[in-house]
Amino acid sequence: MHDDGCCRGRAEPRARVREYVSGLVAGLERKNGWTLAEWAHEVSPDGMQRLLRRADWDADGGPR
Repeated sequence: MHDDGCCRGRAEPRARVREYVSGLVAGLERKNGWTLAEWAHEVSPDGMQRLLRRADWDADGGPR
C-alpha cells in the first residue's frame, strides 16, 4: 500500500486496512473475520467485513 500523505477520504478505512494486512501476515493460527478483528483490538468483525464488502477501492492506494 502506498501512502503519499495525500488526504483522500477518511483515515479510519486506511487504518483498518493496515490492521487487516498486519493480521494477515502475523503468525495467527487461524485467519478469519473474528481473529483478525481481535488482532486489531475490535469487539466484533463487523468493521473488517464492512471494509471488505463496501469500501470504495483505489487500485493504487487502497480504500478511498
